[in-house]
Amino acid sequence: MFECSDAKKKREYKSETMKWQAKFVFGWTVVLHCLWMSCEASTKQSERSALILFYNATNGPHWKNTPWPITDSGADYCSGWNGVRCNAQGRLQRLSLGYEDLIGAFPNEAFAEFEQLEELDLAGNKLSGTVSSNLCASGAYLRKLNLNHNLLVGPLPSCVSSWTSLTEFKVTGNSFSGSLDSKWGSSWQSLREFSIDSNSFSGTLPESFSHWTNLTTFVIELNDLTGTVPDAYGRSWTQVTVVSLSWNYLTGTLPPSFSNAKNMKEFVFYRNDFASTLPPEYGSWGSTMIHFEGSNNPKLHGSFPSSYGAWTGMEVFKFTECALTGSIPPEYHTWHNVANFSVWKNNINGTLPSSFSNWKNIQDLTPATTSLKVHCPRNGRLGA
Repeated sequence: MFECSDAKKKREYKSETMKWQAKFVFGWTVVLHCLWMSCEASTKQSERSALILFYNATNGPHWKNTPWPITDSGADYCSGWNGVRCNAQGRLQRLSLGYEDLIGAFPNEAFAEFEQLEELDLAGNKLSGTVSSNLCASGAYLRKLNLNHNLLVGPLPSCVSSWTSLTEFKVTGNSFSGSLDSKWGSSWQSLREFSIDSNSFSGTLPESFSHWTNLTTFVIELNDLTGTVPDAYGRSWTQVTVVSLSWNYLTGTLPPSFSNAKNMKEFVFYRNDFASTLPPEYGSWGSTMIHFEGSNNPKLHGSFPSSYGAWTGMEVFKFTECALTGSIPPEYHTWHNVANFSVWKNNINGTLPSSFSNWKNIQDLTPATTSLKVHCPRNGRLGA
């Protein structure tokens, strides 16, 4: 009788304990849910306030397209605000306001709240001043950055190396300065486009950029960069299609390793100080190559490789004011689409034979001040 009563008490105790535990768990679930909802609401409000700050700081009422309804407290910025897109959690995912007549100092304070921003496009505006570390608040979320053609100055914050998901980095046409951080190489391993032309970046090209094995576009022209182009770039950048190195102070040789690129279209390096020959290996680019230019490299020497005859899609070929010698290889008659061919102020000799009448699209042919002679048909027109 005692054992039965004891077992009953144990069952009752266990049952009461389970009920209490269930109530406890349910209670805390409700509390945590409320806290989460409150936190989300607070975060949304902070993000909305930051967008309003951004709007007011950049002359929002006079933007080119639809202004934001910032005075409507019930307006959800995820629903119809020009240039704004949110993710499934209702957080700002993309801010795209390129060429919208934004004017004013770069609104650094606002970006501290954009913690899940993946895409930022503010190209073609009149934003000025420096960019602070607040731009890095999104960290690994940020994939695309486009600040092209603004009035921004100074060095970039070191924290940009935290953008480990970055695929596009475009800051063309500003006045950014400072060196290119070697940390970008190891951090931005998903990078596809790197465009920093028309700025004031200085220093050398970090070899670590060879980690960008998905790179398709590398444009660094019109800066103050020095030193050599690492051979490791060519070994790693097998997907690159555009390489523009012009208007810097680069020296050394042209890496033959760039021949590894499968679909190279443009390779330009004019106005530098390369002391190099033209690598015959580049002939492997084949029909995809349309623009090859290296004018104003006074130490560029040697002859034109016959292997370049494989560039049957060639449109622009310019090598003026170099120290090139020899003749134009007859293999170049395959360039049916060439429109601009300029080799003046070199030591080129020989005759451009009648087989070059295949150049039916030629518009600018300038062999002047060389010993090169052009064989023209009877009507005096090349390509007739």
